[in-house]
Amino acid sequence: MASFAAVIALAGAGTAVAAGKGVFRDETGNVGIDASVLSPVYEGHRRTITDLEQLEIEGKAHYSVNNRELACQGISLYFDTEAERQAYLQEVEPRHQAAMQEESAHPDEDPCKPYTHSPRFAEQ
Repeated sequence: MASFAAVIALAGAGTAVAAGKGVFRDETGNVGIDASVLSPVYEGHRRTITDLEQLEIEGKAHYSVNNRELACQGISLYFDTEAERQAYLQEVEPRHQAAMQEESAHPDEDPCKPYTHSPRFAEQ
């Protein structure tokens, strides 16, 4: 499975502020994502690891995305094709840029606050 999770920091010792389900701000003010606590989402539904394995066998859900917008919702998104993944990344870029402009650099600020109005990608 292609995964952006490999380059995302995992939460560990030194976490100062826990924000969303998978997002934290450390004592230096840097924001990290703990991908290990994110729920996989495929076609708008939360899935289990077993579900993902079956989807992969069927040639689906081969591409994933983890970013702060999704981690603040406690999820990772899975796509069938790289083109679908890229389409999502192009769609999210303007929201990400706006969120970065809004974000405060203070360690006590919730790093998910700029994403409170982001679209929801999974049924609750």
